[in-house]
Amino acid sequence: MIKSIYETHLEVRNLEESIMFYEKLGIKLAHKIEERRVAFFFIGEEKQMLGLWEVGKGTEFHKGHFAFGVNLKELENSREWLQE
Repeated sequence: MIKSIYETHLEVRNLEESIMFYEKLGIKLAHKIEERRVAFFFIGEEKQMLGLWEVGKGTEFHKGHFAFGVNLKELENSREWLQE
């Protein structure tokens, strides 16, 4: 049965802003391909991958979502962190 997600890809409108957001979550940028407007992050010890693909204005945008595992204390403080 499935025990984890190997990789997830999301479309974003602004690659730089999205990179800064995920870095603030403590996720380290693994690789960026400027000419393709894509960035990859590795998450956790198993190096699960998050890919961010920039979609330009005027291009159809597909919303997506996924969830991170966090401890209870981080969850309790998430509202204040997001407001910052």
